[in-house]
Amino acid sequence: MCTPSRAALLTARYPARYGLVADPILPVPVLIQITSPGGIPGDEVTIATALAAANYTTAIVGKWHLGMNCSLWGRGCLGPLRHGFHSFFGLPMSLFQEYADPYPFWTLPADTAVIQVVVFQGLVVAGLVFMVSVGVARRKGVVDACGAASLLSVGLVVLFVAWFCVTHLPVSPWIQNHANSVLMRDGEVVEAPIKLEGFSQRLVAESRRFITEHANSERPFFLFHSFGHVHTPMFTAPHMAGRSKHGRYGDNVEEMDEGVGSLLDTLTQLGLENNTVVYFASDHGGHLEVTDDDGQRIGGHNGRFKGGKRQGGSEGGIRVPGIFRWSGHLPCGVTQHSPTSMMDVLPTLLSLAGLPPLHTLVPLRLPQGAGRHRHF
Repeated sequence: MCTPSRAALLTARYPARYGLVADPILPVPVLIQITSPGGIPGDEVTIATALAAANYTTAIVGKWHLGMNCSLWGRGCLGPLRHGFHSFFGLPMSLFQEYADPYPFWTLPADTAVIQVVVFQGLVVAGLVFMVSVGVARRKGVVDACGAASLLSVGLVVLFVAWFCVTHLPVSPWIQNHANSVLMRDGEVVEAPIKLEGFSQRLVAESRRFITEHANSERPFFLFHSFGHVHTPMFTAPHMAGRSKHGRYGDNVEEMDEGVGSLLDTLTQLGLENNTVVYFASDHGGHLEVTDDDGQRIGGHNGRFKGGKRQGGSEGGIRVPGIFRWSGHLPCGVTQHSPTSMMDVLPTLLSLAGLPPLHTLVPLRLPQGAGRHRHF
């Protein structure tokens, strides 16, 4: 899943160790609201924290989805800036299907119909009991007419807020589109709701700008470019629509591939390809159950591997690409068959940066090799 996988990547620790296995609002293993109180704890060491301490300039462009640490009394929604990143441009949350459609306020997901009815009936009964109680209190002289009217007004407001918080706040498409569909630069919202068409190109342009600005700096840089693709909703730029023979999902893959190529070309044009380690991965396998309104499969495909997203015990859920590129250092076209994990990335990058590592993939990847004996 998005949140725990990304947390493991950045911290090299199991997300269960610091509570990132369920949203505090709903029992799902991802954060579902920009205001969710969960997230990576402030004292947790991330890749960005370690590299920033070693004088790296750090940036994240794209999807964060690891908690914004919003506070009414603190310094606002810091999110990545609290975890070692010097700059942030992108999504504080994730992409959701609701971002693509103009849902009315009263629309609710069909699969929540039963709970909506139960909650509504419960609140109606509570409201009737409250009104009768106020009426009895008025007749017995406990409250006067003005007091009774005030109590009824307050009671109706409380019932509405309770209904809204239980039924709308966690699942409403309207809330998703108006509260979570935001684009941020550092701690400020710069666009809401997000304009999806051309969004991938805007993220790539931001990363290219960052690379170009720091190409000749005395300080090395660390860039975490987190694509919005491939993910519902299946939006693409006009020039990418219909490019693939595999429907909208294929178009998304093609558009992401174009973005990856653009970033690699930027490194080459600036003469950085021999001095820059690139790592490409995904946070989980395909979401096999997801289809679009016209029946197209838009959740991906896991080939011969069983299972998928949210099925951590199946290879289809955890087998993802893990591709290193380091021109002049790593040989091309070599497949490493030893099992690796996203939690290997942080210590590997620290080792390559000359910093004290924990566990590292370097002995497996560099041509000269190294002893594989290790105490556990």
